[in-house]
Amino acid sequence: MAAIGRPQRSARRALDVASMEWTWYALEQAADRQGASYDQLRVIGEVRRNPALSKSLHRLFTVKRLRIAGLRTTEIAHATGLSPRHVRRLKTKRIKPSLEQTLRSSYRRDDGFDPEEEESESALEDLLKARLRRREANAVRHLVTAIQRRLAERGFRYQHRIPQEGDTFVPREPARAFKVYSITRAVARHLRDAGLSEEQIEAIRSVGIGQDELNELILNGLPQSITSAEDDS
Repeated sequence: MAAIGRPQRSARRALDVASMEWTWYALEQAADRQGASYDQLRVIGEVRRNPALSKSLHRLFTVKRLRIAGLRTTEIAHATGLSPRHVRRLKTKRIKPSLEQTLRSSYRRDDGFDPEEEESESALEDLLKARLRRREANAVRHLVTAIQRRLAERGFRYQHRIPQEGDTFVPREPARAFKVYSITRAVARHLRDAGLSEEQIEAIRSVGIGQDELNELILNGLPQSITSAEDDS
């Protein structure tokens, strides 16, 4: 027994995921065999070029295509950073139903949802891009909210939108009467002179701000927050 060496774990194969781009085409062929529509096959290419469109679909596609390449669960987990349990769960999913589920969830977030609409007319990649834009806007919305709060602390009151016929609900905070998103280079220069950072200007382009609030910033500058002014004193 003393002469028998200690058992050793077999060496993990050296994997080069970048060299497995061919698996994307194999993945599209597998989805085609499952009955995926032309629009759904286009989504695979869109997610391949821009994984941020749907991180969940990109994870599913990555696991599926690495499985096509013959990688084991532990190897896929090591290459992707996912847990082996998560990899096993994704391996059991089918591509076409996953695309259809993403389609339904995207439509539920869209005001124009029509359950009777044909799937071929859905343009799923456009819905994914719209969801990405909403996610990016939500990430910077707090910057615009902070600007509006500082204007309100100075006593500024924006013009409210007049309720119109057909409104289905009354928001807790009245909407702005005129909201702008387009910031020209001349306006951006005025906003920089008013004390706004590049990040704040880009947030306004993404989320929008009231026209009268924009004019107030250009004319009187960005006011200092009351809390920060108290801290300085």
